[in-house]
Amino acid sequence: MRAVVFSIVFAAVGLILCYGVFYIIGTIGGPFHQGEDDASRNIRIFLLASAGSIIAGGLTGFMLGRSRR
Repeated sequence: MRAVVFSIVFAAVGLILCYGVFYIIGTIGGPFHQGEDDASRNIRIFLLASAGSIIAGGLTGFMLGRSRR
């Protein structure tokens, strides 16, 4: 049970960190798109990075939450 809770918490933390990094990059760098094609590309990059962050956070939480008997 502890591994499941850790997985969910770490996946949420990973998603929040990913969103924060993209927000900071967008704030510092300004707009990265000049049309629909660029905006579509950026959304795909963000979704892939978010999915990767969720998976990495979930796996990390699972590994830390396992009972070591």
